[in-house]
Amino acid sequence: MKSIAELRALSDKELTLRLEEFKKQLFKLGSKGATGAGAENPGRAKILKRSIAKVKTLMREKEIALIRAQNGSGVQKISSSKSNEKNKKQKTT
Repeated sequence: MKSIAELRALSDKELTLRLEEFKKQLFKLGSKGATGAGAENPGRAKILKRSIAKVKTLMREKEIALIRAQNGSGVQKISSSKSNEKNKKQKTT
């Protein structure tokens, strides 16, 4: 398992490949358990699940960073428009 810093240095394509690799390993590990073959390392499934979560989190962080870069300020306009609607309703009543 790689550290978060090492995973952050990977490109999007490499992260996708890592994710697929971890999922395949987890599937194989589950298949071994279902067929009755004892797992060499019983904690391996937990490590793989955490690795999958780390990769997915990093992919989402990169996606959010891209969206914020495209918007400019990073603050979504939706939240401010909702507060404006509440203010308008309060003023009219």
